[in-house]
Amino acid sequence: MHNGVPDNAGSGREFHAVGIGVAIEDKGVWAEVAEAASYPPAERYVLFELRLSEARCHGYGDVPLPRTQKWSIT
Repeated sequence: MHNGVPDNAGSGREFHAVGIGVAIEDKGVWAEVAEAASYPPAERYVLFELRLSEARCHGYGDVPLPRTQKWSIT
């Protein structure tokens, strides 16, 4: 996943995430997530768990960034 910058001047910051999406088949988990949603999701919707392996952000000088932090999944 990658977000776009707010304008053609490149202001703000970008966020980039890498990983895999795994479909969740458990109906109980689906129901719990549906209840927490801000809208009633259709039954045909597929629920995915996003398993991140990398996340990065890049600022362009006009927005302070969080401190650098590395992590790994064990």
